[in-house]
Amino acid sequence: MASETITVTVANRTETGKNANRRLRRNGSIPCVLYGKNIDSRSLTATAKDIRVAIDHPAVITLAFSGNKETASAVVKNVQHDFLSASILHVDFQQVNRNEKITSSVPLELIGDPVGTHHGGTLDQLFHTLEIECFPQDIPEYIRCDVSKLDLGDSITLAELDVPEGVVIVSGNPDTTVAHVLTPRAAEEDEEAEDEAEPEVIAKAKKTDDE
Repeated sequence: MASETITVTVANRTETGKNANRRLRRNGSIPCVLYGKNIDSRSLTATAKDIRVAIDHPAVITLAFSGNKETASAVVKNVQHDFLSASILHVDFQQVNRNEKITSSVPLELIGDPVGTHHGGTLDQLFHTLEIECFPQDIPEYIRCDVSKLDLGDSITLAELDVPEGVVIVSGNPDTTVAHVLTPRAAEEDEEAEDEAEPEVIAKAKKTDDE
């Protein structure tokens, strides 16, 4: 099921640069940019609250320009976060045509309790997001996959996922595994491999410090 369209109010941004952007963020706004096919890029700003709503919405968004009746259909293409605080620094919007297909990333949600986990197995999810292609208004909020029937050693591939009509997964080969249930021994080997890799990283770091 496609997501409902939300509206985010934006304003044209005349001041640019690090100092101007810091002032915006201190006042509760986030600097943005809107770009797209056959249009000039536009520097914009929106409230941090609206930006957070937009980021959580994978489908098409209506940008409403304050001060006039202008609107634009867009999707969030990139979000820059502060390295330390993880706060939002900047957002890129891509203007879209509702009559042209685009690629987008949507979450993959696994539901159900795999049979194999009751036999000592461990569910391993290899894909948490999927790249899809469809019309902007058909972008789903998520793609769900029922893994309750997976037993030890069983897996689900991209080709086996149930996607809405008009949506095509372009993440990779159809035979690519997205989730599987590891046998107890395989799960132990994975943990052992992780444990063995960690001292090696520490050793390399120590060598660098000595240099």
